[in-house]
Amino acid sequence: MDRKQWILDAATECFSEYGYKGTSVEQVAKRANVGKGTIYTYFKNKEELLQVIMMRVVQRFELSLEKNVVAHVPFHENAQQVLKDFLKFQKENALTFQLFKEMRELKTAEVVTIVQEFEDCILALLKKQLNVAVQNGEIVACNLELTAFLTYHMYLALVAEWSKRHKPLTDEEISKVFQLFFCGGLMR
Repeated sequence: MDRKQWILDAATECFSEYGYKGTSVEQVAKRANVGKGTIYTYFKNKEELLQVIMMRVVQRFELSLEKNVVAHVPFHENAQQVLKDFLKFQKENALTFQLFKEMRELKTAEVVTIVQEFEDCILALLKKQLNVAVQNGEIVACNLELTAFLTYHMYLALVAEWSKRHKPLTDEEISKVFQLFFCGGLMR
């Protein structure tokens, strides 16, 4: 593994544990077992370091999404599988939860910007998948941007907000809620 990757791995660990604001370049250097100057050889500043890490997170999510969208499988089955994989991905990725927490609680400007960029990438990926489903005649034509937005924020609400006042939902319960609202609808 090269030094740049060591730095990225160390920074991911530090940001996951301490948040963006609580992590210093010195901590990252120490954890990566490199000098502070080495970090600046590869990255302009701490913000750029986090941006690179978050773009890799988005790329991993995109690969997961593409891997699970199977041609000739109904949209609702693909949606279910993607949702399950995304739930698993989020649970295994402490960094995103830490950043969302910091954004809500501390409103760190750099984190707000990076989380918004992350969300824009996720929304673009969702919109792309929804467009394929519309083109294939699997779902009705709709405002794709709005539907992607609602899908994403409904997921966040079910995973993060619901559990603040209620017993956390299982993956299966979240999946059923998505199927009800986005695949079947409430109308009889």
